[in-house]
Amino acid sequence: LGGGGGAPRVVWPKASRPVGPAAVPLPLNAHAISAATKMRSTRYVGRVDVPPLAPPVCGDGCSVAQLVAHYSVANTIIATFTNERQMHFTDNWVAAWREVNGGAGPAAGLLVACMNVQPGQRAYAAFAGRLRAQGVGVYTANSDEVRRQPQGGRWFHVLPLLRTGVRLLLSDSDAVWLRDPLPYLRALEAAHPRMDFAVSSDAQTGTDSRRLGAAVSGAGGASAPSGRGAHSGRRRRRRHAARPAVAEGAATDGGGGDLGDLGDLDVEEFGACWGSMNIGVLAFAPGPEPGVGRLGAMRLMEEAMAHLSEEGNLGRVDQGPLNYRWKHGAKGWRWARQLHAVRDASGPRLCGLVNGSVVGGVLPSAQFCNTLTHGVLQLWRPLHVAPFVLHATWMRQQGEHFKVARLREARVWHDPPFWYGHGGGGGGGGG
Repeated sequence: LGGGGGAPRVVWPKASRPVGPAAVPLPLNAHAISAATKMRSTRYVGRVDVPPLAPPVCGDGCSVAQLVAHYSVANTIIATFTNERQMHFTDNWVAAWREVNGGAGPAAGLLVACMNVQPGQRAYAAFAGRLRAQGVGVYTANSDEVRRQPQGGRWFHVLPLLRTGVRLLLSDSDAVWLRDPLPYLRALEAAHPRMDFAVSSDAQTGTDSRRLGAAVSGAGGASAPSGRGAHSGRRRRRRHAARPAVAEGAATDGGGGDLGDLGDLDVEEFGACWGSMNIGVLAFAPGPEPGVGRLGAMRLMEEAMAHLSEEGNLGRVDQGPLNYRWKHGAKGWRWARQLHAVRDASGPRLCGLVNGSVVGGVLPSAQFCNTLTHGVLQLWRPLHVAPFVLHATWMRQQGEHFKVARLREARVWHDPPFWYGHGGGGGGGGG
């Protein structure tokens, strides 16, 4: 902490100083300093480990462009949307991402947009302080659309992020990251340079199980990341030995074999484009240069906003833009070119959308999982791959308590160690 009189401020060593227009060290107020040293959760499950020195804060006074410039790493942002009811899921989302990236030091590249809250609200101030102390960017996302229907309204706040030209990985807050997907996504971009975005799906089966390494080689790029190596994104074992991580089961075949040895999967073949896409995970390729948005990605959001602005659509399922407008059109009209296959070096695997102006891909269901494909069907196991994410959907009930229960069953809900049967009682049966 440096500076003379007035509020203390963070002074960064040159080698670790953030870059970008919002990189000037910002003041840390007493609340942020207190949060960085105390950090005890009351409403939320478990405990958050806070780095000894949080990075400078760009908060509610910053524009989206300033937030992106301040928090992005290698022109990449990992973002989620939340509200007051979902904040405990967002705590878990942040904790999981930190763990797959080593667990020490500030979180890097994370942005959390909070809907239907005001900076002065007590719950939001505590939540934002807790996450900012870990290096996470937090800001409010309020609009008439969000007020009327948060699930669909959040679409109206994605376009400002895409206009900055960053690589944007957008996921629901009830998704839990099991491996770092960024090396994989960069390999997808190398294999499919025409692809504007990739999306998870509700598929319950795999398709042709093509390996990404073959696709990258066909495109003339560098080899794709496999299950081995420093950038494999393999999940760290949790600090509490009493809690075996879910990826232990996903990293071995029961006989000690490494499920990542054969390499990760490519996007699904074109037939999956006809199935139900799920916005649990949306990965947007970066623009042609920092500060310049990718035209196909921005066109998607413009069409999503137009669809949800039509009478009655905002209150319907928020996946309508993906599975209806992007593919076919809207009520009373159709695109001249509806959903069609797009060919590249890997063959006709990609999805042609929005009258042929956008190219997408469907992420492999065996690695971008829901509770059904991960824990019940275990699509990853026969394909010898390790999952990247577990999204708390496709359960008997969609209630929040049910989601937490299923994530606890998978051992990916961040609880104190005693929850799993060790360290002083308290339920759970892990051994």
